[in-house]
Amino acid sequence: MNNDSKSILLFFLFALSTHSIYIVSQRIEHLELASALLTFALFVLFVLLIFKISLRPLVITLATIVALLDINSIFYLSLPDLYTISFTVGVLLFLCFYYGKAKDAVLAGIGFCIMNLVIHIEPLIQWEWIILFLLHSILFIIGSKNQFTITKRIYVGLFGVTFLLLVVGILSEHNYWAAVGLLLYLAVLIGIVFVFRKQQSTYTTH
Repeated sequence: MNNDSKSILLFFLFALSTHSIYIVSQRIEHLELASALLTFALFVLFVLLIFKISLRPLVITLATIVALLDINSIFYLSLPDLYTISFTVGVLLFLCFYYGKAKDAVLAGIGFCIMNLVIHIEPLIQWEWIILFLLHSILFIIGSKNQFTITKRIYVGLFGVTFLLLVVGILSEHNYWAAVGLLLYLAVLIGIVFVFRKQQSTYTTH
């Protein structure tokens, strides 16, 4: 069995385990905190195992998404958002600690942690689309500059979605100057990426 097959199999086992924990937490009362702790522990063990046996880093990003979704689901309508925020910060700090071992996949995972915080922290919720738009563009720029394939591909897609939603929302309110501003921002972003690619091609040539 090659690395790709091992990575996929291990990820599906992780996803199945965490989802099973979520289901149990919904069947039995007062298990939310214990279920979230177990999910977090499985996530930590999964990431450490990926590093130990040198499997595909992409599954770290996927596992981060799954862990956050399950933790959100466990606490949804049962406990205050503070619990979700605390566990998200825990996942974020853990990923930051191991950033040097798989920069691309870990950075993509960190982005999802920040997104989860934005949609759960009350003062930020009213600005969430603007913050997410800026976050996606910043991570896309970082991914392009450092040739991080995972980060670049994920966040260019998310950037495109948030950009279109913002444009549609702004035009529906007839705020044409804001739409022009978004288009100018997009033009600047494309210019920055173009400069990075030109620099990279120059380095490759030399």
